[in-house]
Amino acid sequence: MSVYNAVALMKVHLWKLYTSNLIIKEYIDSVIASLNGTAGNAHSFDRLDELLSFAVLPALFLEGGNEELNYRRFFTINGLISLRMENKETFEYTHDFISKLIDAGILQACA
Repeated sequence: MSVYNAVALMKVHLWKLYTSNLIIKEYIDSVIASLNGTAGNAHSFDRLDELLSFAVLPALFLEGGNEELNYRRFFTINGLISLRMENKETFEYTHDFISKLIDAGILQACA
């Protein structure tokens, strides 16, 4: 099972738990509420800020994301958001296309 399928499966199981178990629903709702913060109270967002600090890539504002990228990243992924990479056919098609571009000398890749 690919990591994408495993994540999708976990989401299904979590949703089933959330919709069928009141204790789990109330707990998840309370955690989300504590992370959401309150408009006008900057310190109420401290827990969310702490959670986001663990992300591999920093969260960027959508409008300013391109300007905030560092020199190591050459493009944004905003245009790829709608691709379902957990779908085997999509994954293979997109990677095959990229390989053909590299083979044709249109793209360069480095390890």
